[in-house]
Amino acid sequence: MVREDKDGRSAACGRRGNEKRREEIERLRETVGCQVVLEAAGFALDVKESTRRAMKYRRSAEIIIVTHAGRGWFDPLSDNKGDIFGLVTSLERCDFGEGCAWVAALCGLERSESFWRRDDCELKDTASISEDWKRRRSPSRLKSSVCETAINLLLNDK
Repeated sequence: MVREDKDGRSAACGRRGNEKRREEIERLRETVGCQVVLEAAGFALDVKESTRRAMKYRRSAEIIIVTHAGRGWFDPLSDNKGDIFGLVTSLERCDFGEGCAWVAALCGLERSESFWRRDDCELKDTASISEDWKRRRSPSRLKSSVCETAINLLLNDK
């Protein structure tokens, strides 16, 4: 016997509908990155403060860190964190359904070219690195002789 809900639909149809919606949500989650949402909301990438694994976006005093290859985010100034849908609901102050529509509208947009790429970083030559270490102030927790010893060990390993 097939159970029916109050509208006369079978329970199996409802499950298939939920699975289809879940698949669509997963497709949106895989398609649209947090970077696209932030750029659309007026955030700019802070290249100097970003790394390959954690990209820092700023909009005036607001800060959002994007992690997990663009699939996750957190706000270092609060406890807010999550995936693309959590980001949209947090920024737009909307419910999940409106957030899904917002993400679907962004589907197909690409992030700008100002994102972290490994080939963007230029390695300094070892001479300039050793000069940087010589100019660096020693940490207050360590004695300067310990720092000098460490620098000398690094320079002698060339």
